[in-house]
Amino acid sequence: MIAGYLMPGGKTRRMDGKKKLFLELEGKSFLESILDALQDFDKIYLSVEDTTPYEHLNMPMIVDKIKEIGPLGGIYSGLKNCEEDALFVIACDMPFVTAIAVKMLLEEYSRQQKVTIACTEDRVHPLLGIYPKSVLPYVEKQIQEKDYRVMNALKQAGYATVVLPKEDGSTKNINTVAEYEQLVKK
Repeated sequence: MIAGYLMPGGKTRRMDGKKKLFLELEGKSFLESILDALQDFDKIYLSVEDTTPYEHLNMPMIVDKIKEIGPLGGIYSGLKNCEEDALFVIACDMPFVTAIAVKMLLEEYSRQQKVTIACTEDRVHPLLGIYPKSVLPYVEKQIQEKDYRVMNALKQAGYATVVLPKEDGSTKNINTVAEYEQLVKK
């Protein structure tokens, strides 16, 4: 079993304190857009540093066990606490994720049975992919070594990639107020 796992992010410094999950685009919040793409999952968790900003969503939440270490800490906490065998991880700043991209990742994961992440022509996107519990020892090792880079754990564990079509747009993320404002103006 695989559950969805949304990573809303932590400090919101680059967004002037706004939670990306609640930003709106064309009448929908980023959360709603991402949930549309993940509609086939029976369970979707939120990875959170604190439950307070998200309580009104009535979604299951997994609180970071180790604070202030970024996405690696969220992945660690999720895998340690979820009931499922794997998590479909997605950063909340990817409101353009498509159901087609999700399906492609799931299909490749079913063949490989190891970490499976999205990539585009120019880079890999570790915060759009599937993480099985078998990756936990590598994540724990990275945390013990105080190396919090997700890709370093994945290089140790081994991973598969799914090249998404250029026109798909699933990996486009919104990181700053300026990027968001430019998007809203279109």
